[in-house]
Amino acid sequence: MPESISLFKNAKNEEKYMAAYDKALKLWPIPYETTFIPTKIGSTHVIVSGNREGKPLVMLHGAAASATMWYANVEELGKNHRIFAVDTVTDIGKSKIFSLPKTRQDLADWLVEVLNGLEIEKPHLVGLSYGGFITMSVAYYNPDLVDKIVMLAPAAVFEKLSMTFWIQAFSAMLLPFKSRIEGFLKWMTAEGNEQLNAYRDQFILAMGLGRSKLSIMPSVFSDDELKSIEKLALLLVGDHEVIYNGPRVIERAKQLMPNVQTELVPNCGHGVAMEQPEFVNSRILQFLGEG
Repeated sequence: MPESISLFKNAKNEEKYMAAYDKALKLWPIPYETTFIPTKIGSTHVIVSGNREGKPLVMLHGAAASATMWYANVEELGKNHRIFAVDTVTDIGKSKIFSLPKTRQDLADWLVEVLNGLEIEKPHLVGLSYGGFITMSVAYYNPDLVDKIVMLAPAAVFEKLSMTFWIQAFSAMLLPFKSRIEGFLKWMTAEGNEQLNAYRDQFILAMGLGRSKLSIMPSVFSDDELKSIEKLALLLVGDHEVIYNGPRVIERAKQLMPNVQTELVPNCGHGVAMEQPEFVNSRILQFLGEG
């Protein structure tokens, strides 16, 4: 096995983050098991839970968030689905990366390898932020391998990320003081929608101690690319989204994607799955034909 690329500045930082990850995972409200799936670019950590006889539902987290971010969603979604919450191999989490993907298709092909390793066919995909970007990449490059797709505030895809976002993000990364990272998280979150302490602590440590290898930055899909994606799709964006103009993103999706449903999530910033879980869970299940 090739040597993995370190995502931490030193072993002590990695140990501290992993302890926070395990603490956040205690928020998981239903029984789970974990597994590692080997791929060409790394060993991918997956949290598996939910209905063993249910349709597979693969969940992809946002940058620096890890699979633990789905703690508020898995109980409801897992009643009728087998949930596979994936730690993106290029990001901070429990996955191990050996080589960096060079193209958007490399990133999509990585997830296909994970699906094959899990021995699941035609799963639904749910992705938030960077996970939404991966979801759309798979739907574009490997459409026959997945069923319905759900995009929760996908990073870029429909519109460039705002300059304000980049200023906020780089400020937190270049000067990773706890107070600055907390400020970045608060900026992305609608008022009154704070995450639980255990998860928030893990996110802060990911940004403060880790070194993500997001070699493929989220990019905007062309008109022709969006028109070609015929999958049944759901797009949810918070009505207080700050990384781009939410209504404009929804309008572009409606104009170009032939089979998309869209909705603004009320009283919600960027972290829609955690900020308004009841609304989001209900809307996802309705879209999947079960609500």
